[in-house]
Amino acid sequence: MTEIDKIRKALVLASKNLKDQNYIQAQEYFEQAIKLDPKSWTIQNNLGIIYKKLGQYQNAIDIFQKIIDNNPKIPEAHNNLANIFKEIGLIKESEKYYFKALKLKPNSVEYFFNLAVFYSDTGNIQKAAIYYKKILSIQPNNLHIYYQLSKIKKDTLDDELNKKILFLEKENIPKQNLAYLYFIKSKYSHNKKKYKQEFDNLIKAHDYLLQSSDQQYKDDINYWLIELPKFVDKFNDCEIANFQKDFKPIFIFGVPRSGTTLVESIISASNKSIKIGEETSIIHFFTKQLIVKNKNINNLENFVTKIISNYTEKFLIDKNKNYIFTDKSLENFFYLILIKKIFPKAKFINCKRNVKNSIISILKNNLISPWAHQLENIFQYFDIYFNIINKYKKSLPNLIYDIELEKLTEFPERESKSLLKFCELDWSPESLQFYNRTNIISKTSSQTQIRNPIYKKNVNDFLNYQEFLKPLGEKYYWFN
Repeated sequence: MTEIDKIRKALVLASKNLKDQNYIQAQEYFEQAIKLDPKSWTIQNNLGIIYKKLGQYQNAIDIFQKIIDNNPKIPEAHNNLANIFKEIGLIKESEKYYFKALKLKPNSVEYFFNLAVFYSDTGNIQKAAIYYKKILSIQPNNLHIYYQLSKIKKDTLDDELNKKILFLEKENIPKQNLAYLYFIKSKYSHNKKKYKQEFDNLIKAHDYLLQSSDQQYKDDINYWLIELPKFVDKFNDCEIANFQKDFKPIFIFGVPRSGTTLVESIISASNKSIKIGEETSIIHFFTKQLIVKNKNINNLENFVTKIISNYTEKFLIDKNKNYIFTDKSLENFFYLILIKKIFPKAKFINCKRNVKNSIISILKNNLISPWAHQLENIFQYFDIYFNIINKYKKSLPNLIYDIELEKLTEFPERESKSLLKFCELDWSPESLQFYNRTNIISKTSSQTQIRNPIYKKNVNDFLNYQEFLKPLGEKYYWFN
């Protein structure tokens, strides 16, 4: 076999594993290809992307920097470096490299989009709008961008856009664009208080999103709803030799749209020394890669090492900060007993909200979770969540602290004091002034709310949609 054949074989295997989300195996094959062709910036670039997915941020930074040092005119390397800096909270560095990428490729829709999302996530709504509009000047019928813009600027939903929607609905447009068409239509329906019409448009939007997704995305639905739940009880049998007795992480979880971002913001404002992890998905990622896919829960030493390494790479583990940090990965309720074995001093906070409001809010937001685009799957995921939480409540009654969003927004001082007492943190008025922080990065649907003071939630929002949820809800004990 020639050198070229060896490179091609390694790249084919790397690409296949990347597509199948087997990132550890993909890394091995890309590294093989690099040894055979060390000057190829495209192989280096792909390896850097894998490093980022695996949370090996320093390795990723080094390899993208190497590409830039060898050829500073490759925009992909600057863009990927910007993505990493954003991921680890280096805001100024991230912005700098996004602009370097854009300078090299001035009319890139991808780079305009990355900058728009960057500014949206960091709270600069005006700049975010500028870059979304730059995309629309190139792609005037890109309804995904109109949808993103409508989330940050209410006046996006004007008569002109409504006419565009009505026109495009009659045209043969891609299914993904059609999905956003119905998301936007649902917003118009909501503004007119036509709630059945709004609900129907949301169902259509999610249906078209699923139709436009690839097979791997659809396979992930099976993973979340069937495969992963089977492993929950098996985690009880895991033996952790290298547990972390000094670390004091605070894990915040629940179903989506249940107030987790608000809770983390209150905790972070109470003590500036606390490292904020937001949604790291570190536990989930390595559980899927090293345990569930390999059907092996016996040798976990390497598993724990990788988890600690990832938290360290994200600058979350810091002795000077008393080893306290947060992780707001919603799916961590699947791994509570596993996490407790790794971090014996961990705190667990379960965020609760009226389930009907949560379900409607999930439908109204285009979440990345694959199960969140079909009503039956949403109900099944909620059922799994409630069954797991109730099981832990019985077997380990003092493990989990419950906090209800409705109570938190109605009695913020009382509820936040109780929350922080559980976390063994001091309360002060600043705990409720989290919106004054200037370094907030939020990639969640709550990124606008956490930049404003707490306001009382309308607990009866769901009443406009209750009759549409009732046929499915009647099957579940937790719905009523």
